[in-house]
Amino acid sequence: MGDSDTVGHASIATAERLLRRVGLFSDLDSEELTAIARILRVRKVPRGQLILTQDEPGSVAFVIADGTVDVLLESDDGRQFIVAQLGPGDHFGEMALLDAEPRSASVQATSDAELFVIRRDEFLAELLHYPQIMLRMLVALSRRLRRADAQVASLAFGDTADRLARLLVANARPGPRGLTVEVAQEDLAAMVGATRQTVGRIFGAWRRQGYIATGRRRTVILNAVALGAVGRN
Repeated sequence: MGDSDTVGHASIATAERLLRRVGLFSDLDSEELTAIARILRVRKVPRGQLILTQDEPGSVAFVIADGTVDVLLESDDGRQFIVAQLGPGDHFGEMALLDAEPRSASVQATSDAELFVIRRDEFLAELLHYPQIMLRMLVALSRRLRRADAQVASLAFGDTADRLARLLVANARPGPRGLTVEVAQEDLAAMVGATRQTVGRIFGAWRRQGYIATGRRRTVILNAVALGAVGRN
């Protein structure tokens, strides 16, 4: 899965065009972009395939050329929760270019996808010739860290109903009664940083409005449009 089955090198021109759209590399000049583009490999991934597995060792990063993926966190009891949905121009696994730490999340293709793959050994070799790439990457990573801090602040201080609605919509899957989230309310509360009682009050309001129906460890979304609007506020 994670670091195997890369085949073929990407077209330099195609790779450069895509890299210009990727925040991690968008500040590179033409010579630096070419240096990265020439080491990219192409991997085609079918829908449903697990690309990375949480906690496995990593030595490659990915840029999405086409298709979509979900970034998943796995709980100790094996349940998975979507924390990000990525598409063309997005990247993941980039910390593997700089360290040998285990993967922090799993990534699964949600459509047939074409990925550009960057191997750490090849990337580090290019840094010997173009050390300025590292400086530019550090600036880009700093920007991402600031955005992550802002997201953490939103999680800590934002509206609980907004966070809960986004969580339900992101994790809903087709079920006998409609889109369904198979997660207990106490677990949902922990995931949005709220108390079980607060989630219960929000769910009570949403049931009265016809947005959801609830059961044991199950939430059925009856009005996805209305619930999605809550999550966009």
